[in-house]
Amino acid sequence: MSQPTFSVVTLTPEMAADLLSRNEHNRKFSKANYGTVRRSVENGEWMLNGESIKISQNGYILDGQHRCRAVVETGISIPTLLVEGLPDESQDTMDTGKTRTLADILTIRGEVNTIGLSALIRKFLVSERYGFVAAFSSSMGSASYSLTNRECLEWLDGNPWVRDYVQPGRTVSRATSAGSSMAGFLMRTFDNIDAEDSAFFWGRVLDGVNLAEGHPIYTLRKTLRLLSENGKGERNQKYLGALIIKAWNAYRSGDEVLLLRFRVGGAKPETFPVPA
Repeated sequence: MSQPTFSVVTLTPEMAADLLSRNEHNRKFSKANYGTVRRSVENGEWMLNGESIKISQNGYILDGQHRCRAVVETGISIPTLLVEGLPDESQDTMDTGKTRTLADILTIRGEVNTIGLSALIRKFLVSERYGFVAAFSSSMGSASYSLTNRECLEWLDGNPWVRDYVQPGRTVSRATSAGSSMAGFLMRTFDNIDAEDSAFFWGRVLDGVNLAEGHPIYTLRKTLRLLSENGKGERNQKYLGALIIKAWNAYRSGDEVLLLRFRVGGAKPETFPVPA
């Protein structure tokens, strides 16, 4: 049996299209994975890092279809390692390892609380790129909001303050139904509006001291507690985020609030509130 061959090639759109035309035995196409690969190619982030396009003895792509499609659709050539002549059955052993996540890379870099930090980085970056409401979407990890690890790391380098919101976000999350990354995201958002008001707001969300019935923070605490007790709190972070923002806006304007609601969907969905 002949041995596989290894070579470093420039994967051109023409070469990638030819390989894809023989793509009969590959795994199911992943929109999320493709979105990340394509952004890497478009941003000029693609590097020769040892990952290869693998071709079987019969000429089929065993691994590398997302890379090939990104090159075809962007028209951008990239360097890559090409392995040819692999046994068809070798595909059964591919992609069985764990993909290196942003949290993994942050850990290697010596960061702490890396799962929370990676989630918070993504939330801020999605908000900057796709709009404020996108940060509350349940599909933040989908192809619609693709982010590369390098984009996230570069954003962290330019925004080191994000580290300061990981632990406070976790503290709020433990006391309420809000996710830690959403809490950290809103804490920074409110700080940018009025740091003193923000400190009071989150302090009272946590301890409830000296809040009379009708105070928006009192009503928020009561609402979040009820949601947590009936198990609905973890199901819709967009809903919870809207309630927190509504309570913040009412607190800032001095309004009394006896009931907090938000219509996420239905025939007449409510417009997502903007912090003021």
